[in-house]
Amino acid sequence: MAENEVISNQESILGNQATILANQETIEKNQAKLDKIAANQAAILANQDAIQHNQKKLDRIAANQATILANQETIEHNQEKLDRIAANQVTIQTNQDRILENQSGLAAELREILSNQREILANQKKILTK
Repeated sequence: MAENEVISNQESILGNQATILANQETIEKNQAKLDKIAANQAAILANQDAIQHNQKKLDRIAANQATILANQETIEHNQEKLDRIAANQVTIQTNQDRILENQSGLAAELREILSNQREILANQKKILTK
């Protein structure tokens, strides 16, 4: 009986060793899965860092776009001012042309007045000398 018990114990031991070996293989497989998970988590973290970096770039782009829009509005406002200045310059030139015409006309009238005054003086001299 003792021999049967030894054999039974040896069989039990062999069974336990087979179970342990199977468990070790399962542990190794699970460890490989955990390694893959860790690698994936590292990749996810790297991706999150890249996403945050890209978001900062997008934020800067949005700020730049807002600045560009503000600059375009300023340019349009300045263009309106330049258009008004150009229109005013045309008006000023027209007014200067009219002033020159008026001055020319006034000079002609003054010459006529002066001529008339000379004629009046000449007539007055004739009257006084008679």
